[in-house]
Amino acid sequence: TDNKTKNLKAMLTKLELPEKVLIVADEVSENLRLASRNLPDVHVLSFRSLNVYEMMKYTKVVFLKDALEAYKERLAR
Repeated sequence: TDNKTKNLKAMLTKLELPEKVLIVADEVSENLRLASRNLPDVHVLSFRSLNVYEMMKYTKVVFLKDALEAYKERLAR
């Protein structure tokens, strides 16, 4: 993703995710951080920082593909 807030907002709208969204990434890139910082209902964090409290604060939790694979590996241990 690029660092444009409008592009991230458009992607979330296209995915029908306009409400409070937590985006879980393997590594939070600078572009993703910059794109999300002006969206008050969107929070981005690394799967390593994910906890139940963070998940409960948001209506939707979106895992980026790499983060989902890494999180599944972490849970399997």
